[in-house]
Amino acid sequence: MKELTTYKLKLTTLSPVHIGTGEDFEPTNYVIDAGTLYEFDEVIFYKSLSDLDKKALDTKLGSGWLEIIEFYKTKKEEGKKVAIYECTVSKEIQDKYNARNPNQLMINKTFKDPNTFRAIIPGSSIKGMLDTIFKIYPPESSNEERQKLIISDALMLEGKTEIGYSNRKHRYKDKDGKGIPQMLEVVSAHSTFIFTLKSPYHFKDIQTLMQKYHQDRENSRHKQDEKSFIARIGKYSGKEYMVFNGKNVTNKDGNPLATHSLFSSDTLKNEQFGWVKIEIINDENYQKAFVEIENSIQSYHKLKNEKLSETLKKIEQNKKEREEKEREKIRLAEEEKSRKEKEEYEEKVRLASMSPFQILVENIIQEGKKQSMSEIASLVKALTVDNAFENDKCEAAHYIKVKMEAAKGEWLPDGNPAKDKATKRTHAVMKILEECKKT
Repeated sequence: MKELTTYKLKLTTLSPVHIGTGEDFEPTNYVIDAGTLYEFDEVIFYKSLSDLDKKALDTKLGSGWLEIIEFYKTKKEEGKKVAIYECTVSKEIQDKYNARNPNQLMINKTFKDPNTFRAIIPGSSIKGMLDTIFKIYPPESSNEERQKLIISDALMLEGKTEIGYSNRKHRYKDKDGKGIPQMLEVVSAHSTFIFTLKSPYHFKDIQTLMQKYHQDRENSRHKQDEKSFIARIGKYSGKEYMVFNGKNVTNKDGNPLATHSLFSSDTLKNEQFGWVKIEIINDENYQKAFVEIENSIQSYHKLKNEKLSETLKKIEQNKKEREEKEREKIRLAEEEKSRKEKEEYEEKVRLASMSPFQILVENIIQEGKKQSMSEIASLVKALTVDNAFENDKCEAAHYIKVKMEAAKGEWLPDGNPAKDKATKRTHAVMKILEECKKT
């Protein structure tokens, strides 16, 4: 059995790299502002909202996706404060987000560490490419041979991710491309990673096989040096880079491949996907890089905890404000209940101190108010038309006269009852008073 050799390696992206995960940025867990996407946890975002904003969002939950997204757009600052990840987006995507077109806002994610959101090149992506050049895919070779090739995940040392478009383009410039552009996140060119490779193959063997691998393909565009080799990995690298012999690769109909996918952003225009340079580094540089990565991760967690602490403080503040409002609501309800009970008691005491005649007068006045009648008009009508004072007619007439005399312009014995309502009421009361004198 060949002895396995472990190599410390540095990977540099020469063009955008996208490692598909099947996961997307969804427009209900991000906002885009000033060329940056801010991803957040929807539950934390909701909890951080004020009670008023929560109610506003709740009313939109049954109104459809568009209304929810439009609400999120009005709360960009709130989303940014609780963001767990940030990524640059192209102006074209910013403009699309600002438009009301929610059905096209899903963005494919590239592979990242879920705890730090740092981009990772999975060892399986590198292994798949090497399995191809070594021709050790079953049934070409036993699974035992494949297991001898051990590759760690490549951890980001320096670099960034960005979001742009994958465009389906025709291989011949004089022909149009086809397909719908796809928004996706990529690892930007010139990002660096470190990883280890344990293999029965010497590095020189890998370089030789890789050089031949590229010679068999039409689109190779980068050259290796004595300490490195060039590879192509990830999604959209092209069918010719996924088979043993890349020359004259055809589609399912047996025709030459007509199109390929290219990446575009604010700084790139129709750039090929997946080109990387892999070079040997010594133990000292590898360990130094590993320490830098660890320090970056610690700094990230420190900032994340500080941000989370601020978010939790706001959530707690919202909770206290909500509890205070609830206590105030209960206090006001108790005060209102106490006030009503006091008014009811005072009303009972007042009614108990009143004579039946006084109670009748008050009821007539209250009923008249419902019909927008003055007190005197209500009492006169009750006396002369409704016969409400059947048993107290004379007392009522005297009472009404006193009220009319006290009111300006109501007691008018010398006017014309045919032209003036007050005079008419006065004469009606006077008539009853005359009748009372005769009895």
